[in-house]
Amino acid sequence: MPDVLIFQHAPDVPAGSLVEIFKRDDLSTQTYRLFENQGNQIPLEQACGLVFLGGPMSANDAAEHPFLATELNLMCSAVDRGIPLLGICLGAQMLAKAMGGRVYPHTVREIGWSEIDLLPAAQEDAIFNGRSVRETVFQWHGDTFDMPPGAVQLASGTQCRNQAYRVGRSAYGVQFHAEMTPEIMHQWLAEKPAKITDRLMAPIDPAKIAAAAVDRFPAMNDFSQAILSRFAGLCAGRRS
Repeated sequence: MPDVLIFQHAPDVPAGSLVEIFKRDDLSTQTYRLFENQGNQIPLEQACGLVFLGGPMSANDAAEHPFLATELNLMCSAVDRGIPLLGICLGAQMLAKAMGGRVYPHTVREIGWSEIDLLPAAQEDAIFNGRSVRETVFQWHGDTFDMPPGAVQLASGTQCRNQAYRVGRSAYGVQFHAEMTPEIMHQWLAEKPAKITDRLMAPIDPAKIAAAAVDRFPAMNDFSQAILSRFAGLCAGRRS
């Protein structure tokens, strides 16, 4: 039985660096490709961790994508049971919705490299403690969310305020793409900008984002690999 269950919403939004990080802790994974089918009954009771990836849809699109409603219920159950949970981008928005927060289109699309500020609460958190006040991340989203009741905000940004938070002891939402790899970034820059028709946003400059990656990726990895490794440690601790 897999240790960590990963929920993938679109073929071009994979788990990226996450699988290798889980392997370091000897954690097995199973990916549910929800865009193909919802899979069989999900063995939540036996899981020691859950990951909900990003995707092009909104957390409010359950009528068009029924598996979103299933995931929202899974999130509530996982939080109640104290199962470590990580929501990335869409996953973070869904966790906020599951916990009673509002998800809605932001006034801007946040795409490319940015810096986020870790808040004082982050220094007391199991996976964010000991990090710098400002960290480099990679973004690709148009929606945002209100902090759900009882959540602890861990990081904020200039364009998009809510960047990271915790619900309960071990359920996390991060708006940025902590799983990003150079391969995924280049694929997105080659394919996704042409699909964005939002008249309110400035054109995306894929070449500029790719050029900045030379300096930005090392800084991003130093941060994201640290928090993802610590999350994997929470999952391993529950298994033992």
